Amino acid sequence: MRITNKKEKHMNCVHLDFHTSPHIPDIGEKFNKEEFARTLKAAGVDLITVFAKCHHGYTYYPSKVSTMHPNLKFNLLKEQIEACHSVGIKAPIYITMGWSKKDADEHPEWHHIDFWKKKPIIFGTEMNAETDPEMKIYDCSWTTLCPLGGYSVHLRAITREVCENFDISDGIFYDICLMRDACDCESCREGMRKMGLDPDNYEDSRKYYREKRI
Repeated sequence: MRITNKKEKHMNCVHLDFHTSPHIPDIGEKFNKEEFARTLKAAGVDLITVFAKCHHGYTYYPSKVSTMHPNLKFNLLKEQIEACHSVGIKAPIYITMGWSKKDADEHPEWHHIDFWKKKPIIFGTEMNAETDPEMKIYDCSWTTLCPLGGYSVHLRAITREVCENFDISDGIFYDICLMRDACDCESCREGMRKMGLDPDNYEDSRKYYREKRI
């Protein structure tokens, strides 16, 4: 990917899509900082995203507010940032937002609930919804999480931890910032009641979601 700024200076950017299943062993076991930095520099990379937390719901550093990938034994995020900065490459930090499988499994109350179907929105199984009425969540399926309520508290905690422990001078990249029309989760319904809105009214639900989300 190439980005051009106002001064027509080109930047060669890499999105390191590092969503890693907990079933994969020995994560980063052979990682070498010097080789990583040297390879990126030789390829002419100016910027590369490095992962704090992926869609599977695991972090790539020791976390007090989430769970580090079970098969990672060191602070990979720190090593990657230091490697990039040692050769002048920017390293914005990636945090998943809309999808996080481990959080979705452990906190069904965080699910984004479709206003009309009254069911979670699950990518990867939607095409099988008629034959799979239980909407089972498979390892490569993503349940959309509501960015309001309890999950928002978790996102802030992850962000705060990253800001306090890493060099964020290159920015933070939030992914899957899905914007829906409404949400029928209990947290949103309770919020609507407090505002004097009717959670069973679509227009009220839509108004609440948009005002709170924006």
